[in-house]
Amino acid sequence: MRGILYIIAASILFLMACASSGQLRTGKAYEKVVTHKVSDEDTWPSIAEAFYGEAERAFQLAEYNGSVLDKDPERGSGVKVPMTRRDIERFEKRLDAVKKYNRGLELASDGRYRDASERFREALKLDPFLSDASFNLALTYQKLSLYKNAATVLQALIVRKKENPEYYYALGVSYFHMRDYKKAGRSFLDALSLNDCHLKSLFSLAVIHEKTGKDSEAEKCWERYLEISGEGEWAEEARSRLESLRGKP
Repeated sequence: MRGILYIIAASILFLMACASSGQLRTGKAYEKVVTHKVSDEDTWPSIAEAFYGEAERAFQLAEYNGSVLDKDPERGSGVKVPMTRRDIERFEKRLDAVKKYNRGLELASDGRYRDASERFREALKLDPFLSDASFNLALTYQKLSLYKNAATVLQALIVRKKENPEYYYALGVSYFHMRDYKKAGRSFLDALSLNDCHLKSLFSLAVIHEKTGKDSEAEKCWERYLEISGEGEWAEEARSRLESLRGKP
């Protein structure tokens, strides 16, 4: 399908980058406390997600540091992260998962999609909640033309993470290649409901409307696309398709 693209995510997780050994908390429930240097993007939920695998523990983390959830930690400061023995075991396991995941990204960047998918699966065995591994596994399945497998992975991912339009877009791509245009269109609409300027979904939805004979709906999508990105990556094709629709008798 012309115009619909999907890209292996380039981001790599470095969960240990800002962690130190901290100090032992004898007589407490915590085995140790590590110090995390706060970056510009950090929030209490993101730090809790990184160390505990549970963003829901953000309140506990903020409280431990004498702060509140609504006030982000000060960038450059050191946040104390208390960890039980179980937290440490889970963290170390997730670090192993991240290593597998990072290797999968390297293999995918070299076009070795089958090997990459195996690394992503290994990562998910160690950490079933590593969302980036699930997402990139689905994208490698698409590269291997295993669209049903990709859709299955994405459906499960969306159950846990409903707020990312990229997941819905990728699901729509899978449905499109499975020739289920109704579900594909619904997925692109779901992505647009989260971000009404999600250009890939808007472009793709226009193509779906064209393929299913909904020319007036397709025309609206092309117009909206060009309104947002008249000089963007796919603007020339969008403009050509719009002119073709307008020229129909």
